[in-house]
Amino acid sequence: MTPDPGMVRPDHVQLLIDQVERNAEPAWKEAAYKAALTCCSSLIEFTADDVWAELEREHGRAFAYQRTITRSAMGPVLLRLQREGVASPTGRWRWSERRVNHRQIQVWVAL
Repeated sequence: MTPDPGMVRPDHVQLLIDQVERNAEPAWKEAAYKAALTCCSSLIEFTADDVWAELEREHGRAFAYQRTITRSAMGPVLLRLQREGVASPTGRWRWSERRVNHRQIQVWVAL
């Protein structure tokens, strides 16, 4: 299990993100990115919860949730949106609606 980035040294966060991204299957990463792009074009603001829901809607629950090593694999997908200038974090956080998270997650906006 990957530790919560808030509980590790800041210089290790990028290493954890890189590891999670390497472990996710390429087909899953591309499908998740396309789901994130859909959220960008259809929602004013969105969170990882919205991307997970769109991924599940497009590909089914089994594909969305069982094809990755860890659910933190959505982090690199959102960071890719930011890197490519498609979306940006708002600086605001909201509680995840997914019971498995039970934590606050970042709110994003399309650019």
